Amino acid sequence: MEVQTSIEKPIWNQFVTENNGHILQRWEYGNVRQDMQTKIERLAFYHAGKIQAVVQMSIHPIPYLPWKVGYIPRGPVTTNTFSTEDWDEFFKTLKDTWIYIHEPSLK
Repeated sequence: MEVQTSIEKPIWNQFVTENNGHILQRWEYGNVRQDMQTKIERLAFYHAGKIQAVVQMSIHPIPYLPWKVGYIPRGPVTTNTFSTEDWDEFFKTLKDTWIYIHEPSLK
């Protein structure tokens, strides 16, 4: 699985919409958070050249520590074919970079 941080807004929003993602995972919500001085990371997970998952994460420094917390509101957004192995790789990627907090999307 390949992770990319450069993805275009229309492609991102199309993926979120087609996979019943929450509005808090739409590009525009990330822009609103950026306007509030919050750092936003957008990650797209590809397999065989197709997007399998996207994550829009706000990054928050932990006071007095060298770490940051990534918060993913109502995400990630995945395809129906996202496998157990895909989840393992997804979490490993996040864990290698950030302390991960997950708020499950309630559908």
